Amino acid sequence: MHPNNHNGSHPRFPMDAGWLDPVALKMAQLRRALIAAVTEENVAAVMDVLLEKAMSGDVAAARLLLAYRLGRPGATRNPEEHGS
Repeated sequence: MHPNNHNGSHPRFPMDAGWLDPVALKMAQLRRALIAAVTEENVAAVMDVLLEKAMSGDVAAARLLLAYRLGRPGATRNPEEHGS
């Protein structure tokens, strides 16, 4: 059995870059490039435009803005069922 394999079929840990998923590696490179290129001011400008669209009635913009600002809504509980 190869020392990287626990049962001879799959490596436990990626011991060399050849084992890693090339698509995942490319996505990580693209994310790093995007983070390096986009400033806080750029993000603020985009959010300002999104807010303007949401305030003018664009439902898709409002949903996106609220999703990023408030997060996904959690499960609500019925106070009558929980004694509160």
